[in-house]
Amino acid sequence: MTRPITNPLIGITGGVLLLLTTSCLGGQTGQPESVTCEPIDPTFVSAWHGVTIQELGQAFEGKHSAALHWFAGTSISAQMTPVAFEDSLEITIHYDVATGTLRACSTTLDIPVRVHVATTSSAIVDDGVGTLSFGGITPPLHATFTFVGAVVSIDGTLTESTTSTAAEGSFESRSKGAPGTFATFR
Repeated sequence: MTRPITNPLIGITGGVLLLLTTSCLGGQTGQPESVTCEPIDPTFVSAWHGVTIQELGQAFEGKHSAALHWFAGTSISAQMTPVAFEDSLEITIHYDVATGTLRACSTTLDIPVRVHVATTSSAIVDDGVGTLSFGGITPPLHATFTFVGAVVSIDGTLTESTTSTAAEGSFESRSKGAPGTFATFR
């Protein structure tokens, strides 16, 4: 049974935030100043919110393309300088693991996927393991996507629609021949 917070100084919203924040402090990482929650290990699940992990992993399986916009500099900042270079990004995701991992202190589900990344004009290629993270399954299906390979790092989102999947995010290259060190894609 859930009881409402009755402290008038905190209020319901503040109390919920306070409870969530303090539940991540100390007990999960042993570090009282830590505000990040470590994954529960080894808590693997085969279904989540009535959907199998396989169905979620396969929802974004396949090739996803987006225009790639290069910038000089190392990250998003006010001093970013666009680089005049036409390029596009293709991310291929393959799901082949039947489990996902629930994170402590949250309701986020992480699913490992195999990833192949290639750019068209700058000829950057990388392969490895990435993560699809789901915070819920409300339509349209939405996942955050992270990949850290030997050559590139990607932080993005994938959103499923009735006709396609939209990919957008940031792309950082450690390739010496890249037209810039940072790019956005959409």
